[in-house]
Amino acid sequence: MKEKEKISVPELPAGYTVEAVFVLPILLGIIFTIMYVMFYLHDEVILRGNMSALFCEIAEEKKIEKEDYRDYLSRGLWLMKPSRIEIKKKKSKISGKLVYRTEVKIPVIKMFMQGKQQISIKEEYSLSRPEQIKRYLRKKTEDRNGAD
Repeated sequence: MKEKEKISVPELPAGYTVEAVFVLPILLGIIFTIMYVMFYLHDEVILRGNMSALFCEIAEEKKIEKEDYRDYLSRGLWLMKPSRIEIKKKKSKISGKLVYRTEVKIPVIKMFMQGKQQISIKEEYSLSRPEQIKRYLRKKTEDRNGAD
């Protein structure tokens, strides 16, 4: 019988392995949380921009159906899904309230954040344009001065 060859394995102190077991999940959790917060902030900025653009188009009386609001507002979002969309047009302003939500499905992030996050935006957009108001005020002051 042949003798089995002994394979030499370099010995490492066990402390490195034990430390890695504790440090690595925490480090990965922090990294994933930072990435998630970046995606969340991206969606908030995009949603605010989409809402402003939609209000401008409604104010300019472009044809956008109410059924298309959801698609228009959701363009470019990575995480969020619409939960509630309320947009009302009155004589002098457009007001809207949006609620978009997401649910975290990554277990490591759930340790650092609550399960569901949401973005709630409430905004108003004036339908009267500043140049129209200036003309109106100028005409009003001219009428007063002319009446004297």
